[in-house]
Amino acid sequence: MAKAPVSELSAMGSDPARALLSERAVLLALILWTGLLGCGQSANAQTDQKDSTGQQASPQQGATDVVRPDPGVEVSTDAQTVELSSETADVQVREQRSSVEVRNAPDTEVRYTPQPGQDLPELPAGAVRADQPIYSAGRRAEPALWALLNAGRYDELQRDIARLRNEDPNWQPPTELLFWLDHHLAEQAKPSAPAVAGEPAAPARPDPYAEALTRAGRQQSRGQPGAALNTLKPWLKTMQARRDASAMAQVGWARLALDQPQQALAAFQQALRWRASSEAAKGELLALSALGEPDPLLAQAETSTQRWPALRKSAAGALRALAVREHQQGDYQAAGRLLSAAQGLSPADRDTEMLTGWNDFKLGDYRQATDTFQALYQAEPDKPSAEGLLQSLEKLGDRGELRALAQAPGPLRDLWRREQAQTRFDQSQFLRAYRLDPSLNPALENIDSPALALGLGWRSRSGDPGLSRLDERTEPLLLASGWLGEVGLSLAVERISLDAGRPDADALLGSWPSRRARQQSLGQFSEWQAARRDNQVEGGLSWMLSLNDQRLQLGNWQLVAAIGQTPTEGALPAGWQGLLGVERRQSNFAWTATFEHLPLRESLLSYTGMVDPVTGDAWGRVSRTGVSLDGWMLLNPDWTLSGLLRAHAYRGTDVEDNFGIEAGLSLARNLNHPDFAYLTLGPALEYRHFERNLNHFTWGHGGYYSPDLDLGVMLALDFQTREAAHWLVRGSARAGWRMQNEAESPWYPLGLPQNGLSAGLLDPGINGTYADSRKQGLGGSLRLEGIMRLSSYWQLGGTLSADYSPQFDEFSGMLFVRRLFRPRPAVFSSDLLSESILP
Repeated sequence: MAKAPVSELSAMGSDPARALLSERAVLLALILWTGLLGCGQSANAQTDQKDSTGQQASPQQGATDVVRPDPGVEVSTDAQTVELSSETADVQVREQRSSVEVRNAPDTEVRYTPQPGQDLPELPAGAVRADQPIYSAGRRAEPALWALLNAGRYDELQRDIARLRNEDPNWQPPTELLFWLDHHLAEQAKPSAPAVAGEPAAPARPDPYAEALTRAGRQQSRGQPGAALNTLKPWLKTMQARRDASAMAQVGWARLALDQPQQALAAFQQALRWRASSEAAKGELLALSALGEPDPLLAQAETSTQRWPALRKSAAGALRALAVREHQQGDYQAAGRLLSAAQGLSPADRDTEMLTGWNDFKLGDYRQATDTFQALYQAEPDKPSAEGLLQSLEKLGDRGELRALAQAPGPLRDLWRREQAQTRFDQSQFLRAYRLDPSLNPALENIDSPALALGLGWRSRSGDPGLSRLDERTEPLLLASGWLGEVGLSLAVERISLDAGRPDADALLGSWPSRRARQQSLGQFSEWQAARRDNQVEGGLSWMLSLNDQRLQLGNWQLVAAIGQTPTEGALPAGWQGLLGVERRQSNFAWTATFEHLPLRESLLSYTGMVDPVTGDAWGRVSRTGVSLDGWMLLNPDWTLSGLLRAHAYRGTDVEDNFGIEAGLSLARNLNHPDFAYLTLGPALEYRHFERNLNHFTWGHGGYYSPDLDLGVMLALDFQTREAAHWLVRGSARAGWRMQNEAESPWYPLGLPQNGLSAGLLDPGINGTYADSRKQGLGGSLRLEGIMRLSSYWQLGGTLSADYSPQFDEFSGMLFVRRLFRPRPAVFSSDLLSESILP
């Protein structure tokens, strides 16, 4: 029995509970009286049905299923029990048999059993006034009317219906009651064939409509909604005529199973208009959920669960099902409202709590998401909750709490290490990735294998013979690499040959200031050149030992150190070289700071030094000492900003000190391509400035490019193919307009060498100035390097570079082959030569 509205309860008196119990008691007594009356009539009817042999006729002959509009009350001639619940005020009738049977009048019995979850129907529109209780005289008499129908007392039933209509104008008899009354009266009016002695009575004709409903139910239960719908379609007009709410709900369930939510919703709503029931209301909620209508579903869930509290769990399920769809479609606000409403109806299970955590995560409420996932992980440490907890803590930036939680063995620790490994892999820190999680990528197998490489290289720089021109050969390059724990070691040994060419007779070299001075000592100069040829270096040895500290405890930091010496066999003894750098990498930025002391490899004079042909004194071998800072930052997924800044002091033997700065800035568009790890294109600005111009080859100059202004406006292309492949290429290209201005400079920035003056080889009054130079035009550069896997143990690599500017051109290349000591399935950017030889 449905609960009375609050307004009606208040109308019962000062004590609504007492009034309601009183009314229930009356109703209970009436039902008991009716049941006793029905039992007596049924007993008589059953006695009359026995044939001449004393056997009783089968009760299933002519039986027809009937759904009556009042699922709260059952009337039968069999023994029955009536229960009144004090919590719901619903009358529940349990009977020994559940089928509904119709026999030929007057021995016909109509029996009804409510379906699980069905509730009392609504009265017709306008049947209830504000000042009238729901259970009026007509409603209270309905069980007795059904008892009269079952007893075959049709005349008495018609009189009672007419009387109740007069006494209770707002009441209308149930549609099914009138239908079966008319049916029995029609059966009585048919002429009956004379019974043959000794033969059983002819069975009643089956009802095709009832048979169709039964058959459709069986098809639906077997998972054949299409067949069920085809069975029901021919009877839709009959359903409309009879206002059969149960049958129309059956149509709705078939439509819903066929993924036709709009038609299903229409069927359920039609059934609710004919007779409100929890089953149709449940179908309506599921259809709204399938249609993806958050607001109507929220409103209907609130209304339906207030009327039928038993629907709370079903309504919560419908809300959560739609919440999943809204979450997957990115409407996290709607999903949050649905989940909140569902939580108020029924406690959430673990999967729903997980969805709530991810929805909060997507909404940016990382603290709430963290609390949800942490509670789930503490209750049951599994991979899904660990993944949510990991990502939420990372978004909060609470690395300390995450690291502390990840110390305990379990899924969180495994996920944290794998996530750290993937991050290191994306940052090209392949050894760290491999050490954190060897199973992260099969291509990382033996990434820490020792290796030995041999190579040949060459370099050529344009310029005047014997002065700025330089040809360099590296023959061979020996490179050994390996790891001591998490510290990488590499040793590069080079045999270098340098050749600047024969200077012209009038070349300004050393302390030879003019053609006249050279002509006076031409014989001495020629003899010196033929004997020594100090404008060459044959087979000088150079080496560099580098260390790369990639201990896991450093996190996103990396330390690099190197030490070595410049080539031997030069005019000046070999000098030392080295660097110390620190690097930090994140997913959206990276920067490197390096303190370095390195040789200038631009000319023979700047690299190994030269000998003054007049005095025999050696000078040159310039080193740059200072700081370099470069890095990049991801502005958004489409644009990257890169820059560099360098400041160095330049010093050499008997060379004027100098200071220079260099800066660069580029904005690159990320051209996402599946075959490239990165591919960017954009404008670049390059700038260089030196305090002095020492790009000459007389005493006190260093023989290196030191412009007052070098400004380039370029278009820059940078790329690298995918990691973990059989081959890899990395490169950059620059092209644009370049302006190069060199300031004027004295012949002898440090004055004439004292040895030449004291020996009388030099004229103290000879001096002069190099004129300034201003050039501009097209300029560009190209850098390419690659590595190829020949087999599991062999790699082939090389480099190629070219620079073109109004002042000079330079080209270089290197080819090498590497032998691995453990098999490797792929190559990485860490295998490139520039990654192995730091300078």
